[in-house]
Amino acid sequence: MKITRRQLRRLIAEAFKQKVPLFDPVTHREIETLRQKGRQNADLSGLSQSQRSSLETLPASDDMARVLYQTLGSTEPDITVRQEEDFFAGQDAMLQDMSSFNVAQAYYKEVADYLTPTQIKILAKAVNVPLHAVIDHSQHGILFYHEDTRETFIDASVFDLMTRQIYLRNSNPSQSELNSIMNDTSDRINEVTHDLFKRIVKASRQTSVYASDLEEIGIGELDEYGDWNTPFGELEIYNSYNDDVIDLIPAKLMLVL
Repeated sequence: MKITRRQLRRLIAEAFKQKVPLFDPVTHREIETLRQKGRQNADLSGLSQSQRSSLETLPASDDMARVLYQTLGSTEPDITVRQEEDFFAGQDAMLQDMSSFNVAQAYYKEVADYLTPTQIKILAKAVNVPLHAVIDHSQHGILFYHEDTRETFIDASVFDLMTRQIYLRNSNPSQSELNSIMNDTSDRINEVTHDLFKRIVKASRQTSVYASDLEEIGIGELDEYGDWNTPFGELEIYNSYNDDVIDLIPAKLMLVL
């Protein structure tokens, strides 16, 4: 039987009563500890030694064991295996939502209203991760993958769609609205692209990018003297400037020449 919202709230409330602070996640081990503590109150005096052994060998994931112990007086949490699974699934979803909300507030507050919950979760996954950014012309966007494992964290098509949504100030635009951006001759779509790129960089542990890609994105360029001219100060994450071209790049952005 699928657990109801009311039952889930009750289970969470009962489990969290044992926790400080209130929203510290409950673990499987803590639930099992409560179960074993409650079973100490069960009266097994009427059982033979073989019956006790049989009862003790029943797996914790068996509803029959839970029912038998409760019948004998166990004060363990009164939940079935399925309800317990649903509780942890609900807790995981809640924690993911909390994490996504915190990320949105920290790095994407001004544009979060124009992104979908799924997109916020994608961005949250890339927080404090060493990334490499590269232009993907086939998807008309910027691809971000893990610097070491090369796992894709933000697909170029996702980046492109997010920039279009932010440009339109609409988290669910129609295809015709998305296509209308092609008729805009202003620099606003580029500004939106730069802004989203910078936000992702600020949220990452560090992001490396080839100078050629950074130039193509439109954020700065190498001049004839080999100096990097760029408005990276807008990132607000640089340490200090000196005469070294590489060190001109903010701490969280590593330029690959």
